[in-house]
Amino acid sequence: MDKKNWFDILDTISIIAFGILLVGSILAIILTPSFDITQSYLSSLGNRKSVTTVVSGSHIQSSPHPEVFNSTLIICSILLLAPVFLQVFLLSPKSKGTSFVFLHGFWFAWILSMIAMATVAIADTGTNNFYHVIALTEFFGMAIIAITYRLVSVMSSPLKANFSKIDIANSFYLLLLGLSRATIENFWTDKVGDYIFQRFFILGFLVFIVELIRSNRKLISILNKKH
Repeated sequence: MDKKNWFDILDTISIIAFGILLVGSILAIILTPSFDITQSYLSSLGNRKSVTTVVSGSHIQSSPHPEVFNSTLIICSILLLAPVFLQVFLLSPKSKGTSFVFLHGFWFAWILSMIAMATVAIADTGTNNFYHVIALTEFFGMAIIAITYRLVSVMSSPLKANFSKIDIANSFYLLLLGLSRATIENFWTDKVGDYIFQRFFILGFLVFIVELIRSNRKLISILNKKH
């Protein structure tokens, strides 16, 4: 099987992954009457039993169908490796120096964030409160580091012009969001609410996946024209 076929397969998996993440999350929200779209933590959609959290002391009800959300996270933690690996394959031949180093840091940090995503589902708040919080923190942290590494790689790459302004702006947005969460934690936890941070992050995360798929397709198109 030649490279083009592999690229097409990874591109198809990427689209499937995004579809599962979106549909699975929406379905989990519909099937969880206790979920408050304005205040509930997103990971509570996978709660297997009611619990009082170790961090905020708030009471979270169990979901009637927790495995809808948990299965979505576990499946997507595997499938969402596809668009990242594809981008690394496509950019590696043109990456040197700083761009090369951060490009490969990108996929390593992304793997860690996907492991954390799966752990969020396996050790839900109701099953293992402490490990769930650790996994959730690692997911946000490693995902933001991965996105930052990709941003540096893209900005220092000779192929920079092939990435959209939305893609670059959204990556900066997620970087600044992560920095604000790390440096002014009390603002999010006490004044605004961590659930608001989650929503801001997830919105940017979804845009990131869409732009990742779009940039991969553009890079594949450029590669095909050269051949």
